[in-house]
Amino acid sequence: GVVAAQPDSAFAWHNLGVAEFYAAWDSHDFDAALAALAKARDVDPAFDLPLIAEARLYRLIADEVPGSYEKAVVACE
Repeated sequence: GVVAAQPDSAFAWHNLGVAEFYAAWDSHDFDAALAALAKARDVDPAFDLPLIAEARLYRLIADEVPGSYEKAVVACE
């Protein structure tokens, strides 16, 4: 995949996180998505797009997964 070819690309890790999020929509097992988004921030701490994606993830599932709204607020801070 792209992250294997470009492991130092924060954008590639972000895109993987977003893809993993949508792949896990029915199961609500977002560990892989959150790990990829965290890796994007590790690669480039100034890259804010992963934080926006994380907040969006929690906002979208807020009605279905308890505690998600609060996590979205933390990600936005």
